[in-house]
Order: sequence, then structure tokens, then C-alpha cells
Amino acid sequence: MRHLRLDRNYGDYGNTPRGVGALLAMSGGYEGIGLLDADNWLEKDHISACVEASLTIEHCDYVIAQRNLCRPDGSPIDTADHPVELHVDTNCFFLLPGSYHVMHHFSLMPAQVAPICDRVFYAALKGKNLNSQIVKRKTVNYHCLWAHTYEAAGEAPPPNAKRVDFWRIREWLAALDPRQLEILERRCGCSFVANPRYREGISF
Repeated sequence: MRHLRLDRNYGDYGNTPRGVGALLAMSGGYEGIGLLDADNWLEKDHISACVEASLTIEHCDYVIAQRNLCRPDGSPIDTADHPVELHVDTNCFFLLPGSYHVMHHFSLMPAQVAPICDRVFYAALKGKNLNSQIVKRKTVNYHCLWAHTYEAAGEAPPPNAKRVDFWRIREWLAALDPRQLEILERRCGCSFVANPRYREGISF
């Protein structure tokens, strides 16, 4: 086991640590890379479930695990997660060598879009037309502090609940000129962040 300590908090929702860790894992010859935030945890069979899922199709490039949305005390929240067709949380990706060429986008995407880094990365993955498979059962436990999740479940959000400021992201995108948008798309590996739909007030 290796533990690397960065020199500071980069304030990019974990993208810099993910990028550094992924680079070292790839250069170290690892055949699978999972991403896990410090406040989340995995079921004991998470890795084996991901590997088993990858073997059900030919040339699998990455696996999507499913998650339990959990309260601060660890208990699951009684609400449905987003469909995997629309959104996959960073903690639910299990990346195989066929998708390693997409990993660098975590380090390249600007801090302004870091609050939606999982959406950006998923769009980059889908844009490569890679082969993926889904784990049928939930093997990721996600410490949820998103206010909208509790509201959807009919519960009061915890005092430290948070929300993504989508309007700030849209305003930043709207201020970019065509060349800046072009560079942004290259850094993010996808075009959806520069799509006018996301700069006209339509929800992500």
C-alpha cells in the first residue's frame, strides 16, 4: 500500500488527487483502478463484483458500480439514485486498461467545472464509445450531503448539506469566447460543457 500526501488542498473536488493517483496506478501496471472519496466506503465484494461484471462482455473497458445514498450516520436514504444512463458518481467507476486514456481529464479540467467533475468525466467516457458493464447490486456506500437527495426523500437535509451552484457554472461558460470553449472541450474530453443548452438555464 502507498499513501501519497499532496502539498496542499487544490480545491477541485478531488480531481488533482485522482489524477496523480491514477497516473501512478497506470504507470505501476495495475489492471484496474477504482476511485473512492475519503468519506465513502465499499462493500467487501466490491472489487470482485466489478471484475465479475467486466467478464460478462468481450473487451470491457470500464465498469459502473451502483451506490447506496447514506446519511451521516451511515444508514441508507430511502430514495432512488440517478439512472446510470444519465449520471454516474466518481466513486462508482471501476476503470480497466481500455479506458485509461481518458483518466487524464480529471487533472486537465478547470476548477470552474470541478463541482460537476463526475458528469464531465462520464461524458468523456461515453464520447469514446467504449465498452462498459454495470454491477447489478449496490457495492458503493456514498456519504450523501446533497440537499436535493434528502428533499426527494421527504427528509430535512442535515445542517451541513450542500448544493451545486449550477448557475455560477453556466455564467462562467457563457462568458467564454469560442477559442476558450474550444480549449475547454479539449481539456474536458467532451463537448457537453460547451453546448449552448447548458448556458441557457436548462438543468444539467
